[in-house]
Amino acid sequence: MIDIYNLKGVPKEINSLLKLVQECKSCGDNENAANYLKTAIEKAEYHKVAPSIIVVMLRLYGDCLYWLTRHLDSMKAAYSAISYLKIDGDLDTETAMHMYLSNLFQEVGDYASSLEELQEAEKLCKLINNPKLKTWLKTTWAMYYSSVGESNRSINLNFEALAGFEELGDWPAVGGSYLNIGTAYSYGNDGQNAIKYLSKAVELGQTLNEEEYDVRRLLVTAKHSLAYSQIKFNTGVEEAISNLLDSLKDCNRFSLSIYEGPIRMDLGDAYMRIGDYSSAKNELLTANEKLNLSIDLERRIRAKLLLAQVSQREQNFQQATEFYEEYSELVTRKSNNTEKQRSIELEIRLYRMKERAKNEQLEKELQIKQKVNEAVAIHMKENEQVLSKLHKRLIDIEPLVNKKSKKEIVALKNEIKDILLSKKEWTEFENGFLNAHSELEQKLLNKYPSLTLTERKVCIFLHSGRSTKEIASLLHISPDTVDTHRIHIRRKMGLAPRSSLRSLLATL
Repeated sequence: MIDIYNLKGVPKEINSLLKLVQECKSCGDNENAANYLKTAIEKAEYHKVAPSIIVVMLRLYGDCLYWLTRHLDSMKAAYSAISYLKIDGDLDTETAMHMYLSNLFQEVGDYASSLEELQEAEKLCKLINNPKLKTWLKTTWAMYYSSVGESNRSINLNFEALAGFEELGDWPAVGGSYLNIGTAYSYGNDGQNAIKYLSKAVELGQTLNEEEYDVRRLLVTAKHSLAYSQIKFNTGVEEAISNLLDSLKDCNRFSLSIYEGPIRMDLGDAYMRIGDYSSAKNELLTANEKLNLSIDLERRIRAKLLLAQVSQREQNFQQATEFYEEYSELVTRKSNNTEKQRSIELEIRLYRMKERAKNEQLEKELQIKQKVNEAVAIHMKENEQVLSKLHKRLIDIEPLVNKKSKKEIVALKNEIKDILLSKKEWTEFENGFLNAHSELEQKLLNKYPSLTLTERKVCIFLHSGRSTKEIASLLHISPDTVDTHRIHIRRKMGLAPRSSLRSLLATL
């Protein structure tokens, strides 16, 4: 996996911007991180940085936009990444991006789009041989079924994923599967199994290398989820408080501040249940400050309700009234957000339909051109065969005709021979020309391995200043065929619409 903060072979200005992104992300400043990433992506596109690096940058940019609740922009960033992956021919990462989009749509409540992305990932997954990715796809399907309330299907798929990760020896993912299974049981109100598998997740997490980000996240979320279930099913509030304090400690130790608000809210709930109202209020007030108003609106509503209940039990009725009023305002806001969410979903669907229509049209145009090219190639081959047969026939009848006719036959035979020899001479010229540009061809082969031999020939002729018409004549193909090759070359090189192919070739 590419370490975006330690890139080699890219311009210094891009690395400098990514260092600023890292600083912003470490302190939760997604606004500036997104701005720096946007600039870095633009510069990376200008300098023709490898598509695989731009994809990682776009993914991180999308994450920042998500936390800023700019869901449509986040989704557009993901689709831009997929466009680069199509050019690069990286089906594995393209599949993973569709899974990522599915999770993103689940987060914003657009389950129809989430399902469509999962179906696309499923279709791509059949074309690749990647057991780990296929196992992750099961996990993503499980998350989808959990989000739409189908706990049993979610649990079954998570068990399948668990077996797959155990076979692969991916222990952080095994811990994640235990966490997902326990959470699914909790949603299904099976407290005994929820606590059993969440405890397994915690135990496994404590045996793994804490230097890995996935292990750190597992430790924090597994302890938090276990404590939540202990509170929910009333199996030991004191133990739940201990787990929440451990989770909070890990959260601070690993700089995972994103989880602090939800942990403190559940800690406040636990303190309230044992009658420690002072500690409960302190934790809930801190949680209220830490929770993102847009992303964690549901939790903010719950935090306000709990604060009102704590104040009421302390017989501080004036403060309880204020908290109930704030709670009511947030509930109203949630209602208004539902309408806004529907508007965003519609906008997303329109965007996706336009992109799909655009891609389908482009694919049709390419298919039509490809059929024309194939027809031209077949026609040229047929002509060559006809000429060869005719030449052989003239040789056969030459001894049977009179002197005058024989002279005409010899002239016609030589003319046909010249036409056929010109093809051989062209092959020799072509090989000589390519040998003269062998260094350029090697660079094309190394940097853009997906280019075909013909596409590399077109690149070499373009590099030498030949026009489309000249290239068509030299390669014995139509100008339309050359244009089709140029479209494929631009795609494989990841060229932006207004970028010059000749200019890029000149830099090689």
